[in-house]
Amino acid sequence: MLHQLRCSIFLFIQKVSTFFAKTDPLLYNLLFFFASYLAVDTTYLFSIYFLSTFFYDEFIKNYSEGNENDYGNFIINDRFDF
Repeated sequence: MLHQLRCSIFLFIQKVSTFFAKTDPLLYNLLFFFASYLAVDTTYLFSIYFLSTFFYDEFIKNYSEGNENDYGNFIINDRFDF
């Protein structure tokens, strides 16, 4: 009985380790894809924030004069989206 239990536990561990060995490349690919997305997303947000800070007066002046479409409206809106 004890031997049978040991064998079943060993087989279970073997099946689990085989499963992870087969899915390991897939998991790494998913992790790499997710990390790449975060890097691109962070770069986009930082660049929008940096540009809108650097040209803040010009954006606000244009926006208050009613010329909000001169620079593309999304830049002005994104500054206040954080």
